[in-house]
Amino acid sequence: MRPQEQERRTPELWVHTANFLPWTTVVSNETLVKWTESTGADKMEWIAAGKGPVGPAYDVLVKPVAALQKIFGERLGGGHVIFNPYATVWSMLGRRPDPLRPKRPIALYNMLLASKDISEAAIHKLNEVNKGNFPVVVYPPFKGRNIFGQYENMRYQTHPAVFNDNRDAGKITQAVKNGDYSGVCVDLYHFQEATDKNVRPFGVIEDELKRTLETFREEGVLKEIHVQPGRREGLDKRIGSDNDLRAMLKGSYRNSRLGRLLTFLVRDLGFMGPYTLEIDPRSLAKIYGKGVYYPPSLGGSMFEAQRTAVDYVRRA
Repeated sequence: MRPQEQERRTPELWVHTANFLPWTTVVSNETLVKWTESTGADKMEWIAAGKGPVGPAYDVLVKPVAALQKIFGERLGGGHVIFNPYATVWSMLGRRPDPLRPKRPIALYNMLLASKDISEAAIHKLNEVNKGNFPVVVYPPFKGRNIFGQYENMRYQTHPAVFNDNRDAGKITQAVKNGDYSGVCVDLYHFQEATDKNVRPFGVIEDELKRTLETFREEGVLKEIHVQPGRREGLDKRIGSDNDLRAMLKGSYRNSRLGRLLTFLVRDLGFMGPYTLEIDPRSLAKIYGKGVYYPPSLGGSMFEAQRTAVDYVRRA
């Protein structure tokens, strides 16, 4: 364990601002900061949300760097490239096939996200806001092409399914050492998925997944963990995502693979984060009811769930 990690007694927690959808698309960054604080998380992982002259993406573009530094304070952790470059208004309304997911039409939720150009511009500006210390989670190349832009500090996100990236831990580690990425962000859901050839490059059984995590850790390339229980899109039947979410909300570690992996990361590998909570509000609706979508002023339970999740990871 490294000296700076020994100083931390609990993991560092970030909250993904997509957790607050659909409200993420229309509120200001000041509100996102307040919501981040209300979850008990240390910082936020920011996404470019909103269309037109509303929402956090536009807010970033129109305000000077100094003003944004005051707004975010110490709460701005990193960013996440989340736009679909193939999603135009017409392709979404026409339900055209999604090149990233050929068997499905382009999802309408892309209407909630900023365009490729706005997203890239906002992320580059936030790198200025954080004085060059703004890691950005990026996806693998798609059919050999980088379609998500180039950033100063890029963390490769494990994502075999959509991008058919069959590189294992050793090859990705080498890509980091070659300077292609600044580190690795392991999404504990996505890294269990398979390519279209049914290859699971990071392992099938739990011990294999742990060995992958251990390799990234020992090689010094593990920089971030995404904690994503209850996923709703692109479900892999071999991954018990709903079970992971229910176990998290009940405080159970032994009864879910996610809980056991978190315990392994924190206690065995000594990885203190950041751990970014990425929880789709639609999955919470199955447990809390539709009222989960209400904003805090109306008593929405979305934030209760976030606080429970933050506490869960800190106690792993």
